Amino acid sequence: MNIACIILAAGKSSRMKQQKMLLPFSGCSVIENVCKASIFSEVKLTIVVSGSNGTQIQQAIKDLPIQIVHNAEFEKGMLSSVQAGVEEAKEYDAFFILPGDQPFITSPIFDQLISTYQSSDKGLIVPTFKGKKGHPVLINSSYAEQIMHLDHNIGLRQLFHENQTDIQLLELDSDEILIDIDHPEDYTEALKRFNNET
Repeated sequence: MNIACIILAAGKSSRMKQQKMLLPFSGCSVIENVCKASIFSEVKLTIVVSGSNGTQIQQAIKDLPIQIVHNAEFEKGMLSSVQAGVEEAKEYDAFFILPGDQPFITSPIFDQLISTYQSSDKGLIVPTFKGKKGHPVLINSSYAEQIMHLDHNIGLRQLFHENQTDIQLLELDSDEILIDIDHPEDYTEALKRFNNET
């Protein structure tokens, strides 16, 4: 089964006050960690959507086996980056959507979601921890066209709201799917957690 992963790395990181994708984490950068989780899973194609600080981000991941898509309209919001990635991934059977600021996502998480997708009759697979929804989400490519016409003010949530009967939840035993880095204190906590785990 051909599964792609779309990693969103186009934002300006305004709350962080510096480009969070380039922050050091686990011996490389945040974005490199996220890319490697996809690369070493059963995902066939890893796509990174860049925008703000695009040159620096592309430089950071230039040696990885990935495809880079530059979203020149990144200031329109996250949905524009999702759409840019989907345009590249729509020929695949399904695709993940994952924000690039979630460095605790691991290859086994991708593989668990793919396994669930393969055994399910649902087209939208969403990981949860204690009932709270996280990322990455896995989407059947039959939704590609609908994604291209979503309301930018609502974003990808609109897709899941309009197709609730086609959602399969996968409860996981770790909160890794919920941890992202938006503020400086999030980064500090993430480093502390990583150091405690290693």
